[in-house]
Amino acid sequence: MKTRGLICIITGASNGFGRALVHRVRDGLPGSVLLLVAHSGTLLQELKEDLQSFTEEQHLQICCIIADLSTKDGVEEMVTRARQEAVSKLDHVLLINNAGDFLLNKFGCPLQKGQN
Repeated sequence: MKTRGLICIITGASNGFGRALVHRVRDGLPGSVLLLVAHSGTLLQELKEDLQSFTEEQHLQICCIIADLSTKDGVEEMVTRARQEAVSKLDHVLLINNAGDFLLNKFGCPLQKGQN
């Protein structure tokens, strides 16, 4: 698959499995955009700094989005930022959803906690 213009959104990216995913997928995404989404801005910034030398070599752009994906506002923030990046760079979008509380109903709308 051609990766130029690929936007890869990784939720829950700041630690644990999400952080490991970021390190794993970055190798196959030269020239692409990584949108890293998590609650913790501090941990996201640390991750971005860890990836800095690699991003320069691979022309990989990293954007950090601090959002609570268990809320409608958090989901809307993530979607808005992805659309902003996609305006001039979109070939494909890859969503790796690793956020624990990211819930959507069958219509793609966020669910409130405790709602089925």
